[in-house]
Amino acid sequence: MTDSDLRCRKILFLVCFTNDFICPKCDSREFYVGSKFELICRDCVFKSEATRNTMFHDTRIGLNKFFEICMEYKRNGYEITCKVLKSKYNLSEKTGYRIIGKLKNNQTFIDKISDKYYIEDSILENKIKRIKDSIKMRNYFKSKSL
Repeated sequence: MTDSDLRCRKILFLVCFTNDFICPKCDSREFYVGSKFELICRDCVFKSEATRNTMFHDTRIGLNKFFEICMEYKRNGYEITCKVLKSKYNLSEKTGYRIIGKLKNNQTFIDKISDKYYIEDSILENKIKRIKDSIKMRNYFKSKSL
């Protein structure tokens, strides 16, 4: 995983995991943050990746390239052609049409990630640290109440 892909995972982490996380497998609320910015359930060790239930899940073109496409899509007034994707991003026509479909269905989500895409790395790290600290505190107080 490249540094730019890891940065994109951090952005997805901020966007997707701001609310209370409930494990989809065992309904637990206790978790910790993994090295690839996934939430890992303390009870059943289920990993919920930052890309889960997003248009980025199982992408084969890389998160950074997909994020760049999203930013260009938004800059161009939510318009992009398959020809641009093919020539500028070296994608096949089939992949281009698939991505265009995902972009059209996720404009609100693109707005959310674009707000964080241009944040400086130091600010991004501080926001992630605050979320991690709140997770630790939440887990600490839950363990004390038992």
